[in-house]
Amino acid sequence: MALSILRTRESRALVSEGELRAISTWLLALLAAVAMFDFGLPDQRPSRPLGVVVAAVCMLALGVEGRRRRLTSVHLLATLVVGIVCLSTTWSRSHEANTAAFSAVQLLALFMLAYEFLDTRAAWNRVAGGLAIGGGALTLLVLRQFLSGVTVNGGRYTGFSKGDPNDVAWGIAIGSTLLVHFAFESRSARIRWCAGTLAALAVPATILTGSRSGVIVLTVGLVIVPWRLAGVEPRSRARFALVFIVGLLAVATMIPSDADFRGVDRIHAGKGGEGEGSVDERGDLLAESFRIMASEPLKGVGVAGGEDAMFDRLGVRLGVHNSFASVAVQAGLIAATAWLLLWFVLVRTSLRVRGSLRPVTAALTLLTLAELLLRHAEFQKPLWLIAALVMATNFDPDQVLRPMAKYASRR
Repeated sequence: MALSILRTRESRALVSEGELRAISTWLLALLAAVAMFDFGLPDQRPSRPLGVVVAAVCMLALGVEGRRRRLTSVHLLATLVVGIVCLSTTWSRSHEANTAAFSAVQLLALFMLAYEFLDTRAAWNRVAGGLAIGGGALTLLVLRQFLSGVTVNGGRYTGFSKGDPNDVAWGIAIGSTLLVHFAFESRSARIRWCAGTLAALAVPATILTGSRSGVIVLTVGLVIVPWRLAGVEPRSRARFALVFIVGLLAVATMIPSDADFRGVDRIHAGKGGEGEGSVDERGDLLAESFRIMASEPLKGVGVAGGEDAMFDRLGVRLGVHNSFASVAVQAGLIAATAWLLLWFVLVRTSLRVRGSLRPVTAALTLLTLAELLLRHAEFQKPLWLIAALVMATNFDPDQVLRPMAKYASRR
């Protein structure tokens, strides 16, 4: 029915394929920006209703075009991981098992749809720009909350009344890395200056969240800065340094006299803060995860059962704080091996990208890998969008299959 509306019998499209594809990529970019706010609004998840609309439009566009990009080993590995996660609902004791499995299927679909539509540099820039805008917005929200003197979660600044500061810090790290990329790549001087300023402000914003993992992830992501500076003229280097210094001084001059720095102090603590996910406690959680793997090597405890398992064994309701161990605990060693291989392929692919996209894809992949080693982010939309951005960097024509036969006959 939908196809008959968009395509008449005489093969005249009421909406051209190019226009429908452009609409799909812009919607994916909007979803990428909104998905960042899921970190601060975990109860509302504003990207959920938008995701339904985006999926419907993208599926419609694919049906009209009748062509597909070639699948990669990452698609197969991701499908294997999600398939085992869904199967593990049969032995999981968690009441959230079905919800978590459904989320995994949705994220796999998001990755595959994003990969299909990121077949040009313009489309890639749109979705990457969406993530950059979302990360920049998180930076401004954290700084606004700090300058207003409003703290939550033990003196930590997140820009929201709820939400995990570690997730917010990761979103800022993603945004800052992409902002640095656009600060060098954009043709608009205004965009370059705005992107550079927001990237500089990401440093104090991340520290203010009190997230130890966020500081590490941001440091890994900002490896893009010396990488890009090495290939530009001295004038561009001086301009970037000026923007960075001015941004930091601007924040410093506006610090309230009664500012709460307990979240900042938490970064220096080994044990302490709120006592959740401290450095020592992370070691205990990881050690216990290996004992669970030894007792349930093939099946694991079932999807969404990791926190319950830790509560039974250690008396704390926390995840493993390591994505690879988390997947092994919940879905078994087969799924964990596939998850590990998936990220091995992504890292290798990012380091083989040609041209100006190589620094940003490598930095995005490495910072995400750091996040996965320090926390568990496998159920986050930005992670799967980053995977699609990395795998879609090959824009060669041979990555697109020929039109399907039933559509080829109409052209």
